[in-house]
Amino acid sequence: MPRPYFIAILLLLALTGCNHNFQRGVQAFDQGNYAVALADLEPAAKAGNAEAQFRLAAMHANGLGTPKNDTVAVQWYERAAEQGHAAAQFDLAEMHAAGRGVAASDATAAKWYEAAAEQGVAQAQLKIADYYATGQGVSQDDAAATNWYRQAADQDVIEAQIKLADAYLAGRGVAETPALAARWYRTAGEFGAAEAQLKLAGLYASGRGVVKNDVAALEWYRRAAEQGVAEAQFRVGYRYAKGIGVSQSDPEARKWYRRAAELGLPEAQYNLGILVTRDAQLKDGRNFSEAFRWWQRAAASGNLDAQNAVGVSYFKGLGVEQDHEAAVRWFTRAAERGFSEAQVNLAHMHENGQGTKKNRVEAYKWYLIAAANGLGKAFAERDRLAARMSKTQQREGQRLARDWLAANASLSDNRGS
Repeated sequence: MPRPYFIAILLLLALTGCNHNFQRGVQAFDQGNYAVALADLEPAAKAGNAEAQFRLAAMHANGLGTPKNDTVAVQWYERAAEQGHAAAQFDLAEMHAAGRGVAASDATAAKWYEAAAEQGVAQAQLKIADYYATGQGVSQDDAAATNWYRQAADQDVIEAQIKLADAYLAGRGVAETPALAARWYRTAGEFGAAEAQLKLAGLYASGRGVVKNDVAALEWYRRAAEQGVAEAQFRVGYRYAKGIGVSQSDPEARKWYRRAAELGLPEAQYNLGILVTRDAQLKDGRNFSEAFRWWQRAAASGNLDAQNAVGVSYFKGLGVEQDHEAAVRWFTRAAERGFSEAQVNLAHMHENGQGTKKNRVEAYKWYLIAAANGLGKAFAERDRLAARMSKTQQREGQRLARDWLAANASLSDNRGS
């Protein structure tokens, strides 16, 4: 037999044996028999088999059949990724992003995410979209981000569907198209994504991108609410309280407000307190006792309505022992943050010397501020008090009000009803 022909036969037999060992290694890997997998996959990996390299990298990255070694894992991921192995490209990007086995590098991670994304790896498409959206490892590019979100969305990646909808709604990297935003929110919502359900409900409530439909809004709010989304529970409660898209029902409103309140949503805590005061099932002042507890929780979270309500409770002794000094403290907290109702209440306290020293100039200042914020009743109170003050006192109150308004111009929207 001629020598070259003999050598070719030997090479063919070697390759056949290597392939047999590789297949056996893959089967062992899939069965969790990692010791056998390691023995069979390593020769194939060294011989250049990309799938063997990928699996061997995964074994080193996760400590499967061999001690965990991120550095070795990266080396094998790189060899497979450079041969175009999509899953290896994605995992290599993850290693660079996290700084596992290699110095962290957003730019290198972005390179490999995009390589995997171009081969259709859905999670890589989502990742590189996020990178373009934030300028992480690449130049910020909303159009590129939206393009990758769309490709991932088409592969049923729910997070990408929501972010694509967000982009259409905001006109970010694409023409503003609320109707397409609604379509993608609906798609993700039908998959059960509560965030999408909440956002779609908001579109139906406002009529943006869809025909305004209070019944549909309630349906989508309810879907998200039933998944424990506090904001959605609050919205369902509000609609029952006002009879929007459903028959008005205080018991149903209380039920949904309570769920959101127990999850810590201050708006729900405040509104629940309001409804509790009207609850016919509670007697002997227990209405205000429970309401006060909810208002306290909301007030502690910074809710201005609740801070004012706590102040009123202390002032009148509703659900709590009467304490005018405490009332002044709570009115002051809300007033200083621009809440007009509290500003008028605080002015009354200063004018009458309740919980604080009587001070007409300070009272006049707060009436002026509340009037400047557009609170109707503040105008009459301002004028009534001015008639009892000297011109010098009025000028001083006006100066104090001007200074406060100039220093707190950003708070002009925090108005009471």
